[in-house]
Amino acid sequence: MTTQIQLKQLLKPLMDEDPSLISFSRFLVVTPIRHHISALLLDRTRSEQYFRVRVWPSFLALSAERDEPLTGWARYSWPYDNYWSIDEPEYPLNRRMQLKYSLIPELKLLNDFARFESQQREYFDDASGGYVETQAFLAIAFGDFKEAAEWMAKDWRHEPRKLINSHIPGLGDRLAEQGDNLSMEDKRKLIAVLHEREAAAIHALKLEKYWRPTPFPAEENGLV
Repeated sequence: MTTQIQLKQLLKPLMDEDPSLISFSRFLVVTPIRHHISALLLDRTRSEQYFRVRVWPSFLALSAERDEPLTGWARYSWPYDNYWSIDEPEYPLNRRMQLKYSLIPELKLLNDFARFESQQREYFDDASGGYVETQAFLAIAFGDFKEAAEWMAKDWRHEPRKLINSHIPGLGDRLAEQGDNLSMEDKRKLIAVLHEREAAAIHALKLEKYWRPTPFPAEENGLV
């Protein structure tokens, strides 16, 4: 099983060179953090020689209730999922170069919230697992309450509705039933719920130093 020391040996020169990068647990994270975390996961495997390396973005508003918030609602391995051996010739130099010139630039592009939202639509546009929650909450963040209600209708478990109702009783029900006909007051309450949830996730992760609280697109575009 690969160790934190091995990870540090691989990542520290990159972080020394680029102050926007931080190491968190087994993640390499791009800062500043706003509505989501753009991260690379260097995961353990059963082998002592291998890392599993995955691009691992995580939407903060859906992370607040997990024991491990960053991993709990991450969307899997887009667009990169591979195994790296610490016994390769020229390791770690070759892999460090791959990080620097390929994966880290992609992470930085993914740190844009609109790009993150587009990526979620492209790769996870279905009604299984946690995808409905992701799509519904992103629709709220962008001010498309009709679309949020449509996504909520796809989830027989009613998880998005339950999550919202846990903050403000009945609000998730009204969103599911009314969509864009929701009152402006309720729309603003929904945005406030997203802010509350992402603040809770950042606090759980102890990443306040790197977080920049930011209006959601719905607020920036005058939709709420």
